[in-house]
Amino acid sequence: MGIKEVTVYAFSIENFKRPEEEVNTLMQLARDKFAKLLEEKERLNEKGVRIRVIGNIQMLPRDIQKTAAEAMLLTKDNNKSVLNVAFAYTSRDEITHSLKTIIEGVEENDLRAEDLNEALIDECLYTNKCSSVDLLVRTSGELRFSDYLLWQVKSTNFSHELLIIIFYFCRFHQPSSILLMPYGQTLHSGISLVLYSII
Repeated sequence: MGIKEVTVYAFSIENFKRPEEEVNTLMQLARDKFAKLLEEKERLNEKGVRIRVIGNIQMLPRDIQKTAAEAMLLTKDNNKSVLNVAFAYTSRDEITHSLKTIIEGVEENDLRAEDLNEALIDECLYTNKCSSVDLLVRTSGELRFSDYLLWQVKSTNFSHELLIIIFYFCRFHQPSSILLMPYGQTLHSGISLVLYSII
């Protein structure tokens, strides 16, 4: 299919509101998954896969922060494909973080207030190194976005160069309807895929 970059929604900040035992179980699952990635570092490097973890990483336990950073560092020079893991992420938090970064820049005289525009906000998002969203797949039989990449998906609507298709996937993982395909474009190689299935 020519997919070069995939972003998965692994853990929402909202999930921290779940019962402590459930959150601890999910954190242990994350530990196991990152440990598995590190075990396969040679294969990742051989295949040229780069790992990025996007989100409010400071909210995670220190050991998970460390293993996530290690996975990113070990694969930082790979350029054949990218796996973005949205962890401790919501769009509201991401946009708030972006605006706080800009405000700090203005207060420290690195920026002027009139410099504020969409491009600057883009540069300060957690996803600033990620490709633009071409395809959003919503799994698990839901139609809501759950505060996921709202800025990125909305901004792609303004470009005739990009394609947004939102699939509604039933629980059997078969697309039952295409909700949105602006500009009548077709899928192309080098696509950036966002696979959306939160825990």
